[in-house]
Amino acid sequence: MRKIIAYLLISFLFLSLVSSAGIKISPTKTIIEMKTETQNCTIVYFSPDTNTTVESRWSKEKVIGSESYNLSSDKIKIKIDYIRLEYGKYKVCFEPSRAGYFYGVIFFQPVGSLVKMGTWVELNVESLTPRETVSLVTGNVIGKENTTNFGLGLIFFLLLVTFLLIVRRTLGRFNTLKNKHS
Repeated sequence: MRKIIAYLLISFLFLSLVSSAGIKISPTKTIIEMKTETQNCTIVYFSPDTNTTVESRWSKEKVIGSESYNLSSDKIKIKIDYIRLEYGKYKVCFEPSRAGYFYGVIFFQPVGSLVKMGTWVELNVESLTPRETVSLVTGNVIGKENTTNFGLGLIFFLLLVTFLLIVRRTLGRFNTLKNKHS
């Protein structure tokens, strides 16, 4: 019985710590106006950053849902470089060879994880007045440091300890009643 309680304690503790760590990406959308055959870069923050794969998918139309983005960057003639600058900080550079409006998603996925996070990208290539990158920040904004939600983990831990104390007390009463009737 003690092995089962110890196993449950370790499992709940592990799950609470894992659930308190979040996957975050910033900015959630980037709009770039540029000319063909020029390079324009933007910075994307992604956490956690351990063995992360980066890929992009594109569409010629602005549609809802990442499953509609089924073109590779080669197909739409955009060269993309992903440069990891430091922990959680990536420099993403675009160099298109043809004009047009292009809509894409840059996916970040930790190796071995089922979860992919993405940031939306809109490229306006060969506009009349190219501007610098405009990043629209919404949702979770992350910094340079890997942070975990300590408060949420602490709450889960306290709930787990309370649950285990209740179970222990209930089992103690059950054993006392069982011994009296024997």
